[in-house]
Order: sequence, then C-alpha cells, then structure tokens
Amino acid sequence: DLEVDCDIDLDEDGHLPVECDAPGCASCDDCDDGDPAINPEATELCDSGVDEDCDGNDPAALGPLGAPLLLDLGLEELPVFSGSSIALAALEGEIALAFADATAAGAVALRVVRLAPDGAIVHGPFLVTETAEGFVGLDLAWGPPALGVAWADWSGPGFRTSYFQAATPEGDLLGTQWEQAMALGYFGPAVEWSPEGFGIAWCGAEREALRFETLRSDGSPPDGAVPLAIVGSTTGFPVSIAWSGSVFGVASGDEASVGGIHPIALQGVSPEGAGGATWRFEGSEPTNPHAAVAWTGGSFGVAWTGGFGAAALHVALVDEAGGEVVSPFAVEGDVEEPSRPRAAPAAGGFLLQWNEMSTGTLRLAFVSDAGVVSPAAAPLS
Repeated sequence: DLEVDCDIDLDEDGHLPVECDAPGCASCDDCDDGDPAINPEATELCDSGVDEDCDGNDPAALGPLGAPLLLDLGLEELPVFSGSSIALAALEGEIALAFADATAAGAVALRVVRLAPDGAIVHGPFLVTETAEGFVGLDLAWGPPALGVAWADWSGPGFRTSYFQAATPEGDLLGTQWEQAMALGYFGPAVEWSPEGFGIAWCGAEREALRFETLRSDGSPPDGAVPLAIVGSTTGFPVSIAWSGSVFGVASGDEASVGGIHPIALQGVSPEGAGGATWRFEGSEPTNPHAAVAWTGGSFGVAWTGGFGAAALHVALVDEAGGEVVSPFAVEGDVEEPSRPRAAPAAGGFLLQWNEMSTGTLRLAFVSDAGVVSPAAAPLS
C-alpha cells in the first residue's frame, strides 16, 4: 500500500484524504486525493461510474422507465382546462389519480382511480362529485385511512369556491363536502396529509390573506377550529403545501409587490393550524410567481418561476424554523420559459418538474438536500 501524507493535499482541492480522518480533522473527507474533481463539494454526475461527491453513491440518471402510459378510463371527453384538472398522489406502491371527465349528459364529473405502477387499474374510477360548470386546480392527498380531493369550481364572476371531499380508498365518500369562498383565478386550493389529518390552503375571497385549515380524516374541521389567515401572504397565485413530519409548509407568491416584483413566502403551520416560522424572499422577476414545495427529509425545497413566459426557474431550501439551508439560486441548463413547477419528495432531496412553454417540452430534475441539481438525461416528452 502507498503511504498517505496527511500534511499534503495532493490534488489541491481543499480536502485531505479520508485515510487521514482523525479527531479534529474536518477536511479529511476526500475519497480520491489524486483528482480535484472528486471531493465532498463536487457536483455528482449520475451514472458516471464515479462517486464525485464522496457520499458513497453513484445515482442512476433520471429518465422515463418506459413509454408514457395511455390509460383506458372510459372517458367521454376531457373538459376545458383539463391540464389543471388532474392530480396525483402515491401511497404504498399505488398511485391515485384524480381527474375531470366531461360526461355524455353535458356535466363535468370529478373522479378518482387507483393505479398500479404499470398503469393497471386497482380500483375505480369512482365518482366524487359533478357539476355543470366544471373544475379547476385539482389537488389530491393520500393518507393511510383516506384520500382527500381539493378543487375549485369554474363558475361565477368575482370569486370561486374551494371544495374538499374525503373518501376511503375503496371510493366511499366520508362526511360532508367542505367549502370556503376563495378569490377568482385559474388556481385551486392545495391539500396535504399528516397523521393529524389533512391540511388545506387557499386564497381568501378578497385576496386579503392566504388561508389554512386542518381537517380530520373524514374531511370535517375539528370542533371550534377557525381557518388561519396567513398575514402578509395575500395572493392570487398558485399555492403549494408539504408536510415535514411536524409542520406543514405552505408556499406561494405574494400579490403585494415592490416595483412589480412579487415576493415568495413559505409559512410554517402546526398540525393544529397555528402559524409558525416564515421564510420570505423578495423575488427576482417582475411577473406572477408560481411556487411549489416538497419536504426533502431535512428541509423544505421551494421552487418558483415568474409565471407564464418566465425567464428562470429558482430554488431554495429552507428549514422548519424558516432559516435558509441553501440560498435562492437559478437552475441552469435547459430552462426556457418554464411554467408553474411541481415538486415531490424523494430520498435525499426532491424531484422538480416543469414544462418549457416555448417548446412544450416536459422536464424533470432531482435537487439534492445540498442544493445540487441533476437534470434528467432526456426530457419526459
């Protein structure tokens, strides 16, 4: 074996060999001291055959596992704004899909179906509700005892109504349909599951505040509960919500602006519906911010664009106390006119999905809990 000199950083990357690890040696963490491109601060390249960041892994590159699945659900016709009338949730190896279906009678039905990962139908579709006007902004959460579907109606000038309905995985509706007035817009409420029940966030009818309420697993509010008004987050923009294991994180743009630049805010909310720590970034583009949030296992991953026709996609990581783990930065690479992003938790970070408005290309990336972005090897479509 070659003798290691623990007084010399051979590749001059600021890290000494791991073989020199000893009490008090914070920099003895280089797994290849002969290559300056390999150290704990390096960017990991998926499927390279090399562990660039010395974490013991060489992750596989993101990419489709197969061709897109064409689901035969017996649909009559997808309604207008069907793209915002689809939502997914996963639990224990299954996928739940909520979707709007224009019926032969001219109404619009809201249905849920449970799918296996290969697209095979496990149960359903079952009917949640139907209306003559239609739905917009569907969201779906799935906890062990119940599915929760949230949506807004597509009717009436001035304001819309936010709705929520809980159901068993077998399709039995639970309790009564919850509803609250919300501001007019193309975006509906957001919902997430916690062991205490569902958390739901929506924009107040007069855009005076972003509102939040906790609901039991049957969709009913706890006795005496009053919706929380998240002051300083007046918004007509998309709302996103994630559960950390102890608090909800509610992310949205703020309609209030300075010089046309809208801030991004992340509000912590307890399972009981009490407001917690707030993180706020004063924004970077003079347009309409569209935000998404996911829990990485150690922090909230927040992603946002400046809305339709935006020039950049931004990311930050924020802890439960509202402190920045990774400061806001713009995602580099193939990001052209990104649309509203979507975020989902993944081991060691979160998945980030967006659509390029200029090309119609659907893209996916993995963002590590250290803020390293690994784009998919190819677009999804």
